[in-house]
Amino acid sequence: MGEMSYPVGKMSQIAQQIQSQADQYASEAQGRCQAMLATVAGLPGPMQGRLSELITILQQKTHNVVQFEQSIGQTLSKASSQAATTEAENTQGFSPRT
Repeated sequence: MGEMSYPVGKMSQIAQQIQSQADQYASEAQGRCQAMLATVAGLPGPMQGRLSELITILQQKTHNVVQFEQSIGQTLSKASSQAATTEAENTQGFSPRT
């Protein structure tokens, strides 16, 4: 009978990718929002207010998405660590049958 093994390496790799992508997305989105705000600042006064509000809402929504994605990455990373610990404990706790 084969032994059960968690895909710890793959879980850890995916967690790192998720967190890295979230960080990259956050940086890109922040830069784009700042560029949009700079463009809006050049518009006539009455046009600035509502557009600035929409961009601020976009920034908040983007921030929420990034936080959620980072949370997923952190949770997967913790699960990977716990799976590695569980595997180590199981390996130490059982001796193979001969």
